Amino acid sequence: TASSRIQRCYAVGTVTGSGSHVGGLLGRLSHGAVVDSYYNSDFIDTVGGGGEGRTTEEMTYPHDSNTYVNWDFDGIWAADTDGSVNDGYPYLGMPDDDPDPVEYDDWAEAIPEPEQRGDHDAPAGDHIPNLLKFASGLDPMTAYSPADVMTIYVPGNNESAPMASLLIEVRGEGSSSTPFAIVFHRSKSAAGVQLFAEHATDLVDEDWGTDGITEEIIGEDSERETWKATAPAGAGGYMRLQAVRD
Repeated sequence: TASSRIQRCYAVGTVTGSGSHVGGLLGRLSHGAVVDSYYNSDFIDTVGGGGEGRTTEEMTYPHDSNTYVNWDFDGIWAADTDGSVNDGYPYLGMPDDDPDPVEYDDWAEAIPEPEQRGDHDAPAGDHIPNLLKFASGLDPMTAYSPADVMTIYVPGNNESAPMASLLIEVRGEGSSSTPFAIVFHRSKSAAGVQLFAEHATDLVDEDWGTDGITEEIIGEDSERETWKATAPAGAGGYMRLQAVRD
């Protein structure tokens, strides 16, 4: 239609064909407008509709000043500065919304008493260790419940149930039983720490490990990722959440 509008796109491939509607950006433009769009004139004949011809040198990084006019290189497009992604042509980029990395020592400065800043201290009186809070994206001086750290995944209804402890018993009844799982959060900004689920068959030998546990991300927000860790199928025992330094 006359009100149609194509804007901020480009074409670089070779175009072949017969007739008068071959080349340019569109081949033929009978209605509407093409704005701030380009085609590579080194490969595409100028016969055709729409767009402005530019050479390869003008279209590849560092781009000529008359090319990619009014393009958003902060939130939509990314410049291929070294030619490793798209041979020097712009590509659709994703803005980096992840928070800046935070070191444990910087996070722990919010704890008033320096002697309470150790990995295993719990200055808020909630018995949740500092390192576990740090890895989970929690505040060091806020008192949390175990349910703020991890919950039990309830099979079949895609929901989770609160927990009264950071240790759960897994009831296995053979390979046909539905595996248990826990849901927890990983901080996007916590640097130098790993957070993962472990399984043990009993609490006497404490043979904690990650063998047979599967993890999948099930959600996220601007600060944290939500993960589900599933116990080995049919296995009894216990699961817990573990935070360790890299």
